[in-house]
Amino acid sequence: MEREYWQSVDQKKPASGGAEFPEGHFDLLSGSKTRRDFLSILGFSVATVPLLTACNRIPVQKAVTYLKKYPEIVPGIANWYATTCSGCTAKCGMLIKTREGRPIKAEGNPDCPSLGGLCAVGQASVLSLYDSSRHSGPQVNGKPASWEEVDRSILESLRSSNAGGKKVVVLAKPTFSPSTKRVLQLFQSKNGNVELIGFEPFSRSSALAALGKTHGRATLPSYRLDSAELVVGIEVDFLGSWIDPVGLSKQYSKARSLNGTHFLRHVQLESRMSLTGSNADERIPLSPQALRRVLSGIAQNIASRAGKTVQPVQISASESGIVNRISNELWEKRGKSALLCDLNQLDAQVIVNQINQLLGNFGKTVLVPKRTPLPAVRDSLDELILEMEQGKVGALLFLDTNPVYNYRAGERFRTAMAKVPLRVSLSGERTETAVHCTHVCPGNHFLESWNDFELASGSYAIAQPTIQPLRATRTAQESLLVWSGVNSSYYQFIQDTWRAQIYSKSKGLSAFREFWDKSLHDGLSPVASTPDSGSYVGGAITLPKASNDDGLQLLVYEKISLRDGSFANNPWLQEMPDPVTKVTWDNYAQIGVATAKKLELEEGMVVEIQSGDTKISLPVQVQPGGAENLVAVAVGYGREVCGPAGDGVGANVFPLLSLSEGYLVREGLPVTLRATGQRYSLASTQTHHSMEGRDIVRETSLAAYRKDPGAGNKKRMPQESMWNGLPKGEHAWGVAVDLNRCTGCSGCLVSCQAENNVPVVGREEVKNRREMHWIRLDRYYSGAEDTPEVVHQPIFCAHCDHAPCETVCPVLATVQSSDGLNQQVYNRCVGTRYCANNCPYKVRRFNWFNYPHEDPMERMVLNPDVVVRTRGVMEKCSLCIQRIQEGKLRAKKEKRPLKDSDIKLACQQSCPSDAIVFGDLNDPESPISKAVKSPRNYVLLEELNVRPRVSFMTKVRDKG
Repeated sequence: MEREYWQSVDQKKPASGGAEFPEGHFDLLSGSKTRRDFLSILGFSVATVPLLTACNRIPVQKAVTYLKKYPEIVPGIANWYATTCSGCTAKCGMLIKTREGRPIKAEGNPDCPSLGGLCAVGQASVLSLYDSSRHSGPQVNGKPASWEEVDRSILESLRSSNAGGKKVVVLAKPTFSPSTKRVLQLFQSKNGNVELIGFEPFSRSSALAALGKTHGRATLPSYRLDSAELVVGIEVDFLGSWIDPVGLSKQYSKARSLNGTHFLRHVQLESRMSLTGSNADERIPLSPQALRRVLSGIAQNIASRAGKTVQPVQISASESGIVNRISNELWEKRGKSALLCDLNQLDAQVIVNQINQLLGNFGKTVLVPKRTPLPAVRDSLDELILEMEQGKVGALLFLDTNPVYNYRAGERFRTAMAKVPLRVSLSGERTETAVHCTHVCPGNHFLESWNDFELASGSYAIAQPTIQPLRATRTAQESLLVWSGVNSSYYQFIQDTWRAQIYSKSKGLSAFREFWDKSLHDGLSPVASTPDSGSYVGGAITLPKASNDDGLQLLVYEKISLRDGSFANNPWLQEMPDPVTKVTWDNYAQIGVATAKKLELEEGMVVEIQSGDTKISLPVQVQPGGAENLVAVAVGYGREVCGPAGDGVGANVFPLLSLSEGYLVREGLPVTLRATGQRYSLASTQTHHSMEGRDIVRETSLAAYRKDPGAGNKKRMPQESMWNGLPKGEHAWGVAVDLNRCTGCSGCLVSCQAENNVPVVGREEVKNRREMHWIRLDRYYSGAEDTPEVVHQPIFCAHCDHAPCETVCPVLATVQSSDGLNQQVYNRCVGTRYCANNCPYKVRRFNWFNYPHEDPMERMVLNPDVVVRTRGVMEKCSLCIQRIQEGKLRAKKEKRPLKDSDIKLACQQSCPSDAIVFGDLNDPESPISKAVKSPRNYVLLEELNVRPRVSFMTKVRDKG
């Protein structure tokens, strides 16, 4: 029996999507339509008919020569800088491409512990650098001021606070930077009664505290999934937004390689359908309370096998079956398994550590790094609010924090901070907290800054500026140094830190300058990594608290794109379709199919979610695979002060949350739901380009694959043709995508957007099916609506040898090169869209508008090697032709043959899971040639005989 694939609940068989033009809007057989109607339907008025051609006069642009020519800058030649990403706590190594002094593209640094690859947030960081809504300079009481005036005013206020016996509070995001730690400690010692408070809106505070309790070190664990044969995840999106998604994706894909010595089996227990859960071999949807009960059952089962005594657990028969099965697998894979959990509950995190300890996983698949954060993170700011209300706080400094927006009691915090005489924001971005501060001292973007970090591997990374500050901003650490009375730049301060703390650990480098230069060049210190398993402290096994009340519960989570809301003003991330729901520009109330039926809710209905006295309204998104009686909402939306892209998008869910024993309740919070009677249309992309139920994704089980490597891929069509074929060129470029490695993380999509100047079109145009992304990441379900399996498949131009687009283009705008690339000649294209109609893969994008590029600051992100397309032109994936040409020129300059390893596509280079292979099919020893010869390799719609150069590898799951 063939497996049935579907894309959404409403369109289960087949997923056809809405028509771009409503039925009857343009009937070719109707004589009632005029030429004016035809042009109107194409999106133009008669007044703009000349824009249908690409023959518009190109505006004159004047070139200005350098007044002072820097020898390292050669026009047209890229420079690369090694630095470290600050998008999240992972601190992945980055390589930044600059052109004529402008950072335009980010890539992963393969020499760093993250091993190359970059997530969507890291890719989009270059656009945030050119955000014209960032603060342009310091302010005092809302008015522009000089840095000298600001420093003088703040120093006077700090002295006044100390004289009055009031407390100075620094509210900072916890950091692992050795130099930033020294700055904070120095500020604390120089300014009297200073308290450092660590705050993260979506922290892993319980995980830090649990590791301190079980292993004596309050830090986040690190993992070696590539050494594991079984991973069990409990409400943890480790491939999406948890701890180190790029590094864990790299390990995960390596461990699931079919060429390795073992194949990692992945079992996921979770409430909502996460990116990680969508990739699992086996996924079990459970409510948050049921997850805690199952975790308790696993702990009891494992403990009894290890000879420990634990009180019995009351669970249902179905939960008992899950417990026994997972416990058996974990016990069988002792020392080769890993239990991962993101429940923000101290006793749950402690029991996870104890289970991993009983299984012998610590020191093998689970590691305890030696680093600890400063300040120590806390989820509750209620004590600080009370002190502010009582007038005990004289100064409050915000370092990379925005509690007015993302603290659960943000409104109370805003009211209380008004009683603090000195309120200083050190954020470079506009925030809800900064507008209520007396002083705004904007920090640099991290691509304009010096910094350093201690990584989980025990090594040290460095961040260097890739451009001079674009505004009158100053690194936040340098501001703290000034207010500590230290006459030193932060760059010199970092050097002093490295000389005192890190240089002594280096080997083979005699001089500090040599050590420093190598660290700067590599982005990583030449110090041996020293991950540590820690020493188990022990303690009684106490099972997590769980309720038997399975009423409607709220779960909040971080989206892969916006995370905690810090990137809400980045339009690349706003327009990036969510990997699972495929919705852009919105947040929503995610509800499972069974719950939606029980509550009589449909997609797009607006509901009111209430917890206590707090309410928010959101549209419903019906999500297959969601647990019963669960509503899941993403944080990061509902911003009011961040910039034009993020202001007013969605609703803020943080006020719904509560605290339990000092930890933020993120899952299992009781809520009520009420339909408002309103409707709201979500901007989704998944059903825009339906495959009409045809044979698109192919998969098999690990057992079947081991019997027959071609399992699941037996369909082979005869390749007869009426064409003679094109002459064979020197190169034949091809691509293979391994569906077994692709996780759907969307890093490739944003990377392609950055590399190829793909425009942002906005929410309404996405609704009109006019998104411009050159890569489409399809997501297909199979199986039951409540427990579906998911396959992610990136689709881009197939570069067919018998391309159907070429035969219908009346102006030869789309032609095949001698290398086998389907080229799009923009200057010839007149916008008939015949090629898009004739493309079976629906990968071509039409420019309906001249998308805005007027902002001179944001224009700096454009890649000068790729033309910015105009209205009326068709575009699509070019297989990064500019990178191919660059590789050819480099080989020619070095007087050697071109190798396919000289060229990496943007999507390929950024993929954290190494799912994309690109190369020369003419070379029989190339990786692409070997991939094409694999029994797992297939092409889409092979029965059409268009002979695409892009192929896929079947997905393999370990069913257990």
